[in-house]
Amino acid sequence: MKQGLYEQIINRDTMNQLSTLDPSYEIGKEPMDAEEARKLLSNYISTVTRWALKLIREQTPDVEAVLAQIRACNEIISTLKNNLGEEELEQLKVDEQGEILTHVYSKINSIRGITGEKVLRPATPLSQSSLFTGAHSDSRR
Repeated sequence: MKQGLYEQIINRDTMNQLSTLDPSYEIGKEPMDAEEARKLLSNYISTVTRWALKLIREQTPDVEAVLAQIRACNEIISTLKNNLGEEELEQLKVDEQGEILTHVYSKINSIRGITGEKVLRPATPLSQSSLFTGAHSDSRR
């Protein structure tokens, strides 16, 4: 392991790496706070899930990739059945059509309903944070 500050959950891989360090290294650890554990563990599961879905994508033909990833997500959700009620479990499963909701607008008394104007979306996905600078160029370049 590299020297430095860390704020990461200790998994088995990390434990193995720490066990190989020379005794001259100081290793700092602290127990997870009950309130912070929810955030730390959900971020950890998110990272592991993202990695697993990437592997599924790389190992699956294009026509089956989305469905294989959705099914993997639904398996993860199903493992939480002891913590979720049966109704919540079913409601949280991802629909196998593989669609993303992009907007909901009334067609009644709306200029969009009359003109059929296309909904404009920001260049940056809503789920991704972005810095708005007021500049004409993209701030991420």
